[in-house]
Amino acid sequence: MAATADAPTCSSIDLAECKALLSDFRSKERTVPAMRFNAEKLQWELVDPAPQPDAVPNTNLDQISFVTFNVWFSNAFFEQRAEALFRIVDSLHPHFVCLQEVTPRFVALLREQEWVQRDYYCSDAIGTTVNPYGVLMLSRLPVSRFVLHTLPTNMGRKLLVAETMVNGELFRVSTVHLESLQNPLYRKAQLGLIYPILSRGGCKHSAVMGDFNFCSESTENPTNIKNDYLDMWPTVHGLSEEAIEEGKTRVDHRLDRILVRSPSFKPSSIRKLGTEPISDATPHVFPSDHFGLFATATRQQP
Repeated sequence: MAATADAPTCSSIDLAECKALLSDFRSKERTVPAMRFNAEKLQWELVDPAPQPDAVPNTNLDQISFVTFNVWFSNAFFEQRAEALFRIVDSLHPHFVCLQEVTPRFVALLREQEWVQRDYYCSDAIGTTVNPYGVLMLSRLPVSRFVLHTLPTNMGRKLLVAETMVNGELFRVSTVHLESLQNPLYRKAQLGLIYPILSRGGCKHSAVMGDFNFCSESTENPTNIKNDYLDMWPTVHGLSEEAIEEGKTRVDHRLDRILVRSPSFKPSSIRKLGTEPISDATPHVFPSDHFGLFATATRQQP
């Protein structure tokens, strides 16, 4: 959701108030077992969480790919929009698919997709963690566990983290839907918790993506994007007026981001998704009220 024009800027935030908000907040986390479709039994089944990340099979990759999409929980053209979105993601075959504003109704459609059943671990194929709505992740890579973290919020927002092994090292991929509207204090506090969670245990590789709910041109931007994370759109496309305009993902704002932190994987490509109407018969209807993003990060040789 886009912030209103008179939303407070970062310069108006009382940092002491932000620290007070965090000091009073006790984050809770719970392991969410991955789910995988059993083709013989024709049903989704829980995968026992690994005792530690390196207990799952390692995947050697020279390039890793991500999709993030706020799927919009509106009932308007719901099934038609979902089917269009599924076709887009299926055509890309990304390693990770991170979705926001997912509802149980959306999950019921997603879990029936042949490509999802065939290729992906799912953080929730039932819908219990996204009621009334929330974040969901698909992973082509073996996942030791998904972890759902509570955040300071008045809107039920949570961080979802997947842990996997890439090239022999722990890689954390996460998705979040930051607080909407005139809530810069909450967004700052949420990110203040997210970054340390992703670097726990000295983890060197992580990505966080989703609907950040503040524009890249907002004064919230410089203080909310940690220096060791690369914002993939400007890293790839630069900061020209054309690149800034092209990067906008909802109305007149670039709200949706993919940030990567890694000594070896660097942003190599990123483009928008869902920029065309779902059909000629409905020229005003798009897969979502946000554009999605598809990005790749390529391993740099030492």
